[in-house]
Amino acid sequence: MKPDWLEAGENMIGDWKVFLGDPTPNSPKIAGTLYITDKSVIFTAELALDENAAAKIGSLRHYGIRRQSMGPAPFAEMNQQFTIPLGDIRQAEMVKKKLVLKSLLVTMKSGDQYDFNFGMASPAKAVEAIRLHI
Repeated sequence: MKPDWLEAGENMIGDWKVFLGDPTPNSPKIAGTLYITDKSVIFTAELALDENAAAKIGSLRHYGIRRQSMGPAPFAEMNQQFTIPLGDIRQAEMVKKKLVLKSLLVTMKSGDQYDFNFGMASPAKAVEAIRLHI
């Protein structure tokens, strides 16, 4: 099924589950899906995780049910998206972090950078897809 934001004549190349934020376990993160088309890189934010969210989620007795005594939820659903036109990208590269963690680093012509963390998965196909179209 084609996403509703896909423009006429725009072709999907691939999609990956990624996160933004420091890859350490206790840091806040935004998890979502990274889409690459023949025109753009699109990140759809789906879930915001608080600091120490993994430990807080693990302590919940029933997923989806939050008791007042447990405090605020350690995560929040999101539905936000940002688009990077491929013409604005100077470089895409795979960066290894820590022992097995990898990310896709997108450097814009403006010098701004976006670091999409793939965890232990390889961003090689995403890097290749961007490089073929910039």
